[in-house]
Amino acid sequence: MNKNKIVLFTGSFNPVTRAHRKLLQDAVESVNADKGLFICTNGDYLIKKIVARKRNKKMFLLSEEQRKEMIESLSKEYPNLGFETFELGGINPATDRTLRRVMRNYNNTEFYYLVGADKINSIPHWKNVESILENMSLIVYEREDINIEEIINGNKILSKYKDKISILKANEETDGVSSSKIRELFEEGKDYSSLMDKGPYEIFSKLTMDDFKELSDDELIDYTLKYYGGAFSGNTARILVYKNNVNIFKNWDEKLLGDRESKINNTK
Repeated sequence: MNKNKIVLFTGSFNPVTRAHRKLLQDAVESVNADKGLFICTNGDYLIKKIVARKRNKKMFLLSEEQRKEMIESLSKEYPNLGFETFELGGINPATDRTLRRVMRNYNNTEFYYLVGADKINSIPHWKNVESILENMSLIVYEREDINIEEIINGNKILSKYKDKISILKANEETDGVSSSKIRELFEEGKDYSSLMDKGPYEIFSKLTMDDFKELSDDELIDYTLKYYGGAFSGNTARILVYKNNVNIFKNWDEKLLGDRESKINNTK
């Protein structure tokens, strides 16, 4: 019996772009697969990545449900593409665990994992990586500044499975198309429709900047403590508290805080 073929593609997809769709579509065609499935970064990690790590007070991120809805809308135009699941692991997602779970859910299936050239170095560090590569092939999409073959030949594990690794040629249609570019144009009130497919665009375009919460200084400190554990978290939070207090003195409100000079002298 012939096996089904499925290509898996992980990422934040915040939001999913025309480039994401094109990359997965090209990967599916390159191996004559039956379908391509998006696996989304979970919401907790996205908050950690965008807000806590970058100290970004603007919660410019889509919910898990919104990202899922956008990806599923692609199926109307591209029936062989769809949404699969969210990555396991909360604020510390584990791609290897997620892939193993997905593979267990399908019988008689040959799996391919689509990954960017900039991420291939992380694969040998996965837990149980060899057992995964025994049951899954890799499709690596090109980047001009990265020599994929050199990376494969220079790594003991990747070179062992080099017969299961194929390279997807770069596509000019994806140049300059990114989620960050869409968010930038969206924030500036400019047209971004050419960067998205019809389904996701119709959903995303209904949103306004009011749909994205801006954190207060105290909330940013709370997020830092929540999403980063240990001494690093405490020290980072202390720095944020200090900066918050400095801003209070810089932007003094006498009606709210009283006489600035006397407060400074009392503090000293």
